Amino acid sequence: ISVTGVQTCALPICDNSLDLRGMRADEAIELLDAFLDKLLRDNISTGYVLHGHGGGALKKAVRVHLGQSRYVGGHGPGSLDDGGDGWTVVELNPNAKLR
Repeated sequence: ISVTGVQTCALPICDNSLDLRGMRADEAIELLDAFLDKLLRDNISTGYVLHGHGGGALKKAVRVHLGQSRYVGGHGPGSLDDGGDGWTVVELNPNAKLR
């Protein structure tokens, strides 16, 4: 099963990146949940979510949602080398399991 919106180019790698730029928060959160499921299924511990800067509403919605997810052990803005605050880096909870 592929997740629409998963990066098809290496940024840092294909399978761990999700591009949400230009989406409304509600549709982005739906894709974000599917992306987290995919990371868990594929045993990938770190994901990169590209939301851009814009007005900040999408970035805020993504980070609030990640903070409430049982799948997520931690998250924060990307480093300057990782694209800065237009990205959120997600570390999965090592004890998380798909239901």
